Amino acid sequence: MTPAWCPWCKNELTENDRVMVGVVEVASGPGRPVYACSDCKVAYRIMAFADHPPNTNGKPRYIERRFAL
Repeated sequence: MTPAWCPWCKNELTENDRVMVGVVEVASGPGRPVYACSDCKVAYRIMAFADHPPNTNGKPRYIERRFAL
């Protein structure tokens, strides 16, 4: 497994504590996955890549905050 870092908290991620949240472009290649730790995923309301709507560009997406009336 290649090392992965959470871009939000800058901590190294273990295989059990990472969630793929997007894909970023890398030079002329196909891109690389972006991972977030479980804590940052919740704290920053980051959507898991598997839950992205179809036909999106792959960049990390955020869940809208909904207020109860």
